[in-house]
Amino acid sequence: MSIFDRLPQLSEPTRAAVARALIYIGVILSVAWLAQQSGLFSSGAPIAAELQMPPVVTLIKGADSLTVRAMVSVTNNTAASAFLEVPTPCHIFRWFVTTAEGEFIQSKAEEICAQVVMTATLPAGGKSEEEFEIALDPGRLTPGAQYIMAFRYWGQDGHAEFTAQAE
Repeated sequence: MSIFDRLPQLSEPTRAAVARALIYIGVILSVAWLAQQSGLFSSGAPIAAELQMPPVVTLIKGADSLTVRAMVSVTNNTAASAFLEVPTPCHIFRWFVTTAEGEFIQSKAEEICAQVVMTATLPAGGKSEEEFEIALDPGRLTPGAQYIMAFRYWGQDGHAEFTAQAE
């Protein structure tokens, strides 16, 4: 006999208690799901990097270059300050593009860079954001293809996916 068969045999106060318990469980699960969807729960990494860019990049016919605006962030998910260090200013944000299958497409152009170690401190629970313009070569992208933008920001790795589309 299942619990549903026994439910009518329960007294009114017991049925009300079971109904309240089921409602509480439903509310708790709903709140947890909404918190996860909102990004309230972190990736679990002590220091996590994230790249926000358009999910679709439009290739303009005849254009020699394509600039994509991206927001990059690093979040300290620990209870202590985090010390960030990269060997040069050019290593703060680096990126490369691959196909969905992992075939290399393009990377950030090499720059002449001062040989100065860059450091930063991110407070406990703190987040640092910076906006960048990513210069892509439209001749290397195929309309309709899916790509992965792999990146490293302040020494923390991450990736974002995007699709190229024709104008």
